[in-house]
Amino acid sequence: MSTSSSEDVSKNFIKTLEDDANNAIKLKPPPTWNKLDKISKKNKLFCYAEKYAIETKYNASDLKMLKMFFLKTLEKGKLNKIKEVNYSVETQEITSIPGLFFNQTTKNFTLRNMDPKHVSTLKSLPSKSEKQKIE
Repeated sequence: MSTSSSEDVSKNFIKTLEDDANNAIKLKPPPTWNKLDKISKKNKLFCYAEKYAIETKYNASDLKMLKMFFLKTLEKGKLNKIKEVNYSVETQEITSIPGLFFNQTTKNFTLRNMDPKHVSTLKSLPSKSEKQKIE
């Protein structure tokens, strides 16, 4: 009888460990945009490209250009910061990309820098005072 009770205890222990692991997985919040890997970013950008093309009524060639543009920008290391992409953690979708613009004349997509310009440190320095020469 002692072996069956020890088996029951070990089964209960294993079950509680599995339950704790499942609860920990459920409680863990989904990752933010900057914590995602490149493959998930690429997939989410492609989904956003299709949604964006429908909203703005782009044709299939413009959609293809947008997807290629997203691939190139990811390879260059852009669209990695939280500021560059508005990403909803709850829905796991990109809501908008504020710096994305489409030039109608050249039919190219561009990313504009949305960060404010850096303030020059020279402006905060005191003015240079001229010393008078003693003759």
